[in-house]
Amino acid sequence: RSAGASVVPLDDPDPHVQAQTANQFEADLYLGLDAVDAAVARSIYYAVPAFESAAGKALADHLRAALVGRRVVAEAELVGMRLPILRETRMPAVWCELGPVSLLVERSVAVADAVSDAVIGWAVRSRG
Repeated sequence: RSAGASVVPLDDPDPHVQAQTANQFEADLYLGLDAVDAAVARSIYYAVPAFESAAGKALADHLRAALVGRRVVAEAELVGMRLPILRETRMPAVWCELGPVSLLVERSVAVADAVSDAVIGWAVRSRG
């Protein structure tokens, strides 16, 4: 928001409701953050064997790089998957798994800065 974006927080745990809300809002992108208990963070974009979202992959890669660059996480994987939220949104979409929760709370400012860096970098590059 501080960089001028309109943000709609989606708190409903149902991915179908989240996708529907994002589509109705006509968002330019969807970014889901999930706190998980995993050793390695994952930045996930839509992909199936015959297709992948190029814009989603680019956004996911920007997010992965920003999270590592801001030292939110030591490493993050770029992963293509067929998750319902990624399949049902009409805009580029990324699902990011970070954790544990205690780490996210401790590094909340760095997480917010990394997300902002990633979205701005992706937007500039995709429009350039």
